[in-house]
Amino acid sequence: RGYYVLEEMSNEWTMRKLLSQSFDSDVRMLYETLRQYRSATNNTNTDYEVLINLVPRHFGGRDHQYHGNYGHWIAEDLPRLRGLHHYQQATGRTPDILIRENPPSWMTDTLQLLGFSSSDWVEWDRESATVSRLIVPKLHNYHSTGTGIDPEGRNWVSREMKKHIDMSRGIDDMPQRVFTSRQGHGSRKILNFDEVLDILNEFNFTSVRPEELSIENQVRLFHQADYVVGPFGANLANVIFCQEATIVEIFPHDDIRPVFFITANEQGLDYDYIVGEPENKETTHSSGNILVDTNKLKSVLSDVTTK
Repeated sequence: RGYYVLEEMSNEWTMRKLLSQSFDSDVRMLYETLRQYRSATNNTNTDYEVLINLVPRHFGGRDHQYHGNYGHWIAEDLPRLRGLHHYQQATGRTPDILIRENPPSWMTDTLQLLGFSSSDWVEWDRESATVSRLIVPKLHNYHSTGTGIDPEGRNWVSREMKKHIDMSRGIDDMPQRVFTSRQGHGSRKILNFDEVLDILNEFNFTSVRPEELSIENQVRLFHQADYVVGPFGANLANVIFCQEATIVEIFPHDDIRPVFFITANEQGLDYDYIVGEPENKETTHSSGNILVDTNKLKSVLSDVTTK
């Protein structure tokens, strides 16, 4: 009846931001929304009968444009599918899962590892639609500006995905001390990476770019890791698969956010962090990349690995 479903957007601030972005940039969308509402109230035909919406609301900047963001997907969107099972058991109905058009492989791979098949989801290829029953599991926001607590949901994702993976396969060849590199990304790269790598080598860490691994191997890697070190970003979202690891997060000097501290606490993991230095000592301007004080890094690694 013309109301917005706040649970789809996690909080009012996000809702207002998304509505402003949508309608300010494309007034046509506003008219389309109103037109669709008017036609829906007088029309019994629907495009979907029973639906759960997982089309991303988040894009994560230039790197993820038209792509979605792996961190949000794994720790914010997928936990909502626990609600699908509750709904199915209560009603006997099975909702379709609505995902973005031409989804990246990690979207479909993770859905399959949760026990779904391609017949369980449909790709969004339109501007608007009418739905007979829209199932709305609570969205626990997973964002640097505010993260909702959802240990049951994120543990469910970890547990269900591991059920569909041979966790012993290749695990002996994987490092137990892992540095999750962002050197192939557009932001939060380590500026003095070679110096940092020298320190990491002293402590027997192996630098890994998670996006270069299959989803199954990402799960295996983090599942067996004893220590995970890395810059703030979606590269750390896989800590939901860790068992008893210690997490050390590296922040840009002017951008400290609690999302992975919260995640580590949800999983019962130890957590520590260091803050990068300004790129230019004469200004606080930052490009989003990180200059690491290697003495700080060495001190923290020495502390956490000898506990």
